[in-house]
Amino acid sequence: MSVNYALLYLEINLIAVVMTAIILVKTSGISRMTAQKYFARAVYSEMFFCISDTLFVMYLRGIFSPNSFWILFWKTLYVASMTLMCFFWFLYFERLQDTEVTASRKNILIASIPLDIMLLFLIVNPFIKILFYTDSQGVYQRGTVFVSHYILAYLYVLAAFFHVIWNMLREKDPLVKKNLFTLMLFPIAPAVAGIVQLLIPQLPVSGVTMSFATLIMYLNSTEQMISIDPLTRLNNRKQFMNHLEQRMANHSENVRLYLMMADIDKFKIINDTYGHVEGDRAIQIAAQALRNVCTESPLRVNVARFGGDEFILLAEAENELEIGLFKRQIRQAIEEAAKLTEKPYKLALSIGVAAEAESSNIRDLITLADERLYQDKRRDRNVV
Repeated sequence: MSVNYALLYLEINLIAVVMTAIILVKTSGISRMTAQKYFARAVYSEMFFCISDTLFVMYLRGIFSPNSFWILFWKTLYVASMTLMCFFWFLYFERLQDTEVTASRKNILIASIPLDIMLLFLIVNPFIKILFYTDSQGVYQRGTVFVSHYILAYLYVLAAFFHVIWNMLREKDPLVKKNLFTLMLFPIAPAVAGIVQLLIPQLPVSGVTMSFATLIMYLNSTEQMISIDPLTRLNNRKQFMNHLEQRMANHSENVRLYLMMADIDKFKIINDTYGHVEGDRAIQIAAQALRNVCTESPLRVNVARFGGDEFILLAEAENELEIGLFKRQIRQAIEEAAKLTEKPYKLALSIGVAAEAESSNIRDLITLADERLYQDKRRDRNVV
């Protein structure tokens, strides 16, 4: 029975390893992006998690000659890879949400404290046997603080889960909400499976559940690459146009839609004077400021990069006074962001607005907003 069980365990975890390996190969071409680096490291850890778990069971169940050293070795690697896996998934989630956690090496080191504690436990475990050990008969036993490795690893799972929920509640952009909802669902099944395997070690559910959850994350990541602008992390033009078409076709008569076109003033001068790298940085600063304003605004706003230094927004408001206030908030946020980053140039936006009532044709509405953008440059900003 033990042999049959071990072979079944091997087959199930082999499926998980093969699945995660395929995902790793598929993402290798985009692993240079910071978020994708964390994704790749999480998947590597996940593969070691499944492999070490399988080999631990192989020795424990007698498929390989029972040996205390190898039992403890593979169990140690299993615990280390599980904690690393949770840590890298946590960093991946934080990076996708552009939080401060991955903004500096110092913050990442602080976030790694539970991981460091776990690694310290593993180093001292052979001497004080607090996590797991083999008794005088060579039988594997759990130590007094065995459950601590689940607790420390799950700290990352819980932190990621609740942080995503918090951002999802604050987010107004329905497209961003959808992506956050997928992130929120990701930890649930693997976490439950891990608890089940803790309580019933005979059920090999953890590895395969994790691999299926990773597959869903990979598919979601691929979908985001199609719909998200890689430079600014805003929605791209295609995604925005799909959203605009849906909103114009299906919205309440009590809601007024306003299309806003914006671009960076004197952007060509920034590019020519400071180079294209600095030009890209200016676009990123403007995009982040726009994202922050849209999140904090009481209005429901969808924002995207339209192309180059141009941005496009769809806002729901009761009247033009609210839109006028929103425009001032955007300009103020852009100027403050430039000051905080201590750029040697002034960063400002010109904005043109067209109300849906002025045209039911999307192309005409964009053209109208674009014309008013250049009117705004000439009249209010005196920009050439």
